[in-house]
Amino acid sequence: CALPIFSRIWIYPIKSLDPVGLESVSITAGGSLENDRRWGLVDESGAWINGKREPKIHRIRTKFIAVEGRIEQVTLEVSGFGAETFGLDQGCDRLKLEAWLSAYFQQPVFLRENAAMGFPDDRQASGPTIVSQSSLETVSHWFEGLSLDNIRRRFRANLELADVPPFWEDQLFGQKGGHRPFTLGAVEFLGIKIGRAHV
Repeated sequence: CALPIFSRIWIYPIKSLDPVGLESVSITAGGSLENDRRWGLVDESGAWINGKREPKIHRIRTKFIAVEGRIEQVTLEVSGFGAETFGLDQGCDRLKLEAWLSAYFQQPVFLRENAAMGFPDDRQASGPTIVSQSSLETVSHWFEGLSLDNIRRRFRANLELADVPPFWEDQLFGQKGGHRPFTLGAVEFLGIKIGRAHV
């Protein structure tokens, strides 16, 4: 019988941009991981700027600076466009960040924040996404030229499991409309959909 362990914890402070790897993470009252998708980018109409709608977002590399566990700054870098560091609090730095993004995307871009639960892709199942490393490795072999890290960036899962066979995590969700309880480590989950759970 497979006994999974958490091998990696990822949060994505700005929706659709690079992750931060953590040793541990707190859970918000809304069931999401703290600071995961806390910020998001929107256009003038309020629509998300993400990889599905805007391929240029894949060129942005990000590094976050945290002080006492609070993410306060982000450095954005695009090859050929430059790099700059911005504060994430409201104020002049936020306006400079939006101006940098607007210039890069060549359209007005605004940063939105939801500290309570972030901006999950699925508001009906706002908990962390779960995938096994072996599943990611298997998928990377299906597509020539895509590395394991490439696949990680595309799946954008929060919790990565080790010591289980590929697609082991598929058993962790309930049938349509149902919830399946399961425990990983000392944390109790309710599996709702493939790869997504409430905690």
